[in-house]
Amino acid sequence: MQQQVNEGVVRPVVEQQSSGVIYSYYILIVLMLGNACAFLDRSIISVVMPQLKHQLHLGDVSLGLLSGFAFTACYVLFGLPLSALAERVSRRNIIGVAIALWSVMTALCGRVATFGQLVLLRIGVGIGEAGMTPSAHSVLSDLFPPERRGTALSIYTIGIHLGVFAGLALGGYLAEHFGWRATFFIISLPGIAIALLIFLTVTEPQRGQREAVASADLPYQSFLKVIQLLWVDRSLRYTMLGTTFCSFVTFGQGAWLPSFLVRSHGMTIGHAGLILGIASGLGGLIGTLIGGVFSDRLGDRSPHWRLWIVAVALGLFPVSMLFLLYTPVVGFIGVAAMSGILLTAVHKAPTSAVTLNLTPPRMRARATALTLFLTNLLGGGLGPLMVGSLSDALKPAFGKESLRYALIAITFFAFAGAFSYFVAGKHLGRPSRRLPAA
Repeated sequence: MQQQVNEGVVRPVVEQQSSGVIYSYYILIVLMLGNACAFLDRSIISVVMPQLKHQLHLGDVSLGLLSGFAFTACYVLFGLPLSALAERVSRRNIIGVAIALWSVMTALCGRVATFGQLVLLRIGVGIGEAGMTPSAHSVLSDLFPPERRGTALSIYTIGIHLGVFAGLALGGYLAEHFGWRATFFIISLPGIAIALLIFLTVTEPQRGQREAVASADLPYQSFLKVIQLLWVDRSLRYTMLGTTFCSFVTFGQGAWLPSFLVRSHGMTIGHAGLILGIASGLGGLIGTLIGGVFSDRLGDRSPHWRLWIVAVALGLFPVSMLFLLYTPVVGFIGVAAMSGILLTAVHKAPTSAVTLNLTPPRMRARATALTLFLTNLLGGGLGPLMVGSLSDALKPAFGKESLRYALIAITFFAFAGAFSYFVAGKHLGRPSRRLPAA
């Protein structure tokens, strides 16, 4: 971007070349595809869990550990140092290496002979994926202005639902016809291609170019400063709390819904994966776009609605999920699942956009990583494990239906998320306590 300097203040030129705009969207699409590969590799575990349970002789607690803490422990721990690295070095390189790493680890999952080996490789997948989103969010904040970041981040976040769709629908088909070992190898291939595309065609944008400050004028702040900012600013604090509650629900249910359809409705893995894959793809795509676009548009009128739209969606979510878990009609399950996924997907882009808008450029990767730390450690780690533990505890009383009641119990945490987003939106746009300048 061209810039003008006046009395030491750097101001970006209002007009931007159309080629620069097109290239920004090209980078956005490439990063979205990388995000899709991450969730393709991540979600495949939920599809092959019935086969893993049989062939590796695992209980539900072990499966919950595999889909929860085995992945998220290293994902969240490595996310923090990798996000700090992203504030100092090329974010493009971090993203490319991360995608290549998790794709290789996923391919190797098909070669394991024991549960312990699979756990170690899933840890490797988590380490790779830890480098993606903090760096990607930081890059996107330098490509798009604050008032349009919600829309841009909704496009990036669509990758989650494309990846989950492919993981459930395609992964279910592959697992049913070729087995779980071949499935791990096949789904690792798109990530290798995206990593090569990033190294060959993506360049690092100038840091802070959308904030009218020069890159050299952006001081590196300590992790303590980032944590203080996220705590002191009420909008950020309650946004992080809200997304943690939401992730607790979505990770817990997402990991176990395929198994629920197999156990309680007698579906094959392929049938369950197809239903949930289509529901996730359509519902997630629509909900993500609604959250990003309407958060930007309503936020232009009143800043509170950037997050209140999320509160409304999460308040409605339990209705869809209770219908899904109670209905005996298989034909209604897909509609209910799509509605529930749509409503939870609304939170993603507004959460990321508000976090980026309220943090300085050299704090954004770490602010994103800290948010992911909470959502993945508490949501992704405890959510599936809690459902698995409840299912095992309820099995003496309810038999194969124990999983249904474990999923019902976790649904009501969505109300806590809705309340948190309401409070965060209430403070958004108000004067807030800020940290002193470094």
